[in-house]
Amino acid sequence: MPNMQTCLHAIAHQDSTMESIDLSGNPARLDPDTLQLELGAFGFIRKINLSNIYRRSGPGPLLTANVLLTWKLEELHFNNTSLNQQDVGELCQYLRSSQSDTLRQLGLNQCNLTGAQVADLLHAMFRGIGSIRPIHLHITKNRLENAHDSFVEAISRSMTPSGITMQMLEYEEERHFRDFVNALANNTSLIFLDISKASLPTDAGDDTCEALEKMLAENRTLQELDISGEQAHLEAASLGIGLNRALMGLSRNETLRVLRVENQGLGFQGASTLASVFEHNKGLREVYCENNEIGLQAFTVIVKSMEQNYTLLYLPHMDADRAWSLDKVQREIDKSRDNSSIMNMNMSMPGKATVRRTLGAAMTGQKPGRSTRTAPTTVFTTREANAAVNSLKTNWLGEVSKLQGCLMRNYNIAHGFPVADMLQHERPATAIRDSSVEGTPTCEADLQLGATAKEMERAEKDELASSPDENDVDGALMMSEKLHLSS
Repeated sequence: MPNMQTCLHAIAHQDSTMESIDLSGNPARLDPDTLQLELGAFGFIRKINLSNIYRRSGPGPLLTANVLLTWKLEELHFNNTSLNQQDVGELCQYLRSSQSDTLRQLGLNQCNLTGAQVADLLHAMFRGIGSIRPIHLHITKNRLENAHDSFVEAISRSMTPSGITMQMLEYEEERHFRDFVNALANNTSLIFLDISKASLPTDAGDDTCEALEKMLAENRTLQELDISGEQAHLEAASLGIGLNRALMGLSRNETLRVLRVENQGLGFQGASTLASVFEHNKGLREVYCENNEIGLQAFTVIVKSMEQNYTLLYLPHMDADRAWSLDKVQREIDKSRDNSSIMNMNMSMPGKATVRRTLGAAMTGQKPGRSTRTAPTTVFTTREANAAVNSLKTNWLGEVSKLQGCLMRNYNIAHGFPVADMLQHERPATAIRDSSVEGTPTCEADLQLGATAKEMERAEKDELASSPDENDVDGALMMSEKLHLSS
């Protein structure tokens, strides 16, 4: 602390011009009384950052209300700094004053706050029904489940500011999360809400998903919502398959503008739900939905729905899901080779149906269907493998091109520009038209791979035609026959 006092003394002559002080991450153990004395000399501070600092033991607050009220703060941060009841009391007194009306950011992430203490802060910043405080409150990783009822009641009574970020909610009891969601359905003051990386003991149950669907359908003030999950090597957090059903509530929502629902493992079913939402929702402008194990068939369903949506302005090209699909195809190819190398000495080559089920399932993102045949999947040559991968890439790029056309059309509509008929353009010549993809998706991988097998055949013929054995018609026929062996 002596060194900190020296630093603050050195800039004391700038007391009339200093507007921002950041002491975050300082290893010094600060004495609250000395800290208030030094900071109180600066009368024009707009931003204070006391995040991730150590304090000397004692019940006294880091900053008293008297010190806070001398400033017209715009940002105040205590992230990763443990706050006691005295700190909360002084903050509440400050927030009740009109002197705090200039505050826009209040950072209280991981401050060891309970649900009751956060509720006290919400009460303090409340200005009455119909008046929304333009403050963004950050309360990630606090002990909100402790005295949770007080916190939920404040939300239900619309005592919240305009924005709240509360990531990494770790509920030990699902009913508490359900109560929180029900409170959001009644809230009329939140405009921005980030509850990403929330985790429950198990996948969300039917009652919780029903409550989430109701909230998405009935809330009339939220404009930006983040309900993304977390899929990391060391931790994972998602709401489970029931989220697919809950998202249907968005079909009846007209106020939400931005939705983030990444890393939730939506898969084909979730993609179909989003497609249905896009066909009916007229309010959404941006949707971020990458890293959801969405394969080519699922992506195609989403793009198809965009032909009926004239308001969405941003939807990702799903590059991460494309990479996931390619990796899955490669794993299936490697697996088939490994199996064949072990069993090809005493097993005959399977028919084309088995080949299509295995590789087709990998390309669509679905599980391969059961087969009554006991023979292993054939080993794919390098040419066949490359043809399968190139087919996936080409079809994906074709869907991206269609998506870009829809988004450009919507952009022109939103800005009053002339709208060209962009949806009637032909796909690139190299793209493959597969009726099982263009129409309503099915789970029959045999149909899905029909175009893939044809692409393989064309690739084989092209490669043979350009090789030294270009006149070897028998070789080309043999390769084609290998891809079309009958069952």
